Amino acid sequence: MHLGLDTPPLALRLLDQRWKLTLRLLEQRRWFVKKYNLVVQIYNKVALLRTPQNHPAATRRAIPLVE
Repeated sequence: MHLGLDTPPLALRLLDQRWKLTLRLLEQRRWFVKKYNLVVQIYNKVALLRTPQNHPAATRRAIPLVE
């Protein structure tokens, strides 16, 4: 009986594919989070600059960043 040690069994191949997909999704999420946080920081700065200090909106909460 040939165990096929040169080619990993189906379960290991599926696990490997799943692992690679998970890593790719994590990398994509990290990329999107970076872009989102950048946009939010710019928005918060612009909103702060455009709001007069005595305006009630000056005390509004900034949009939180994503961890």
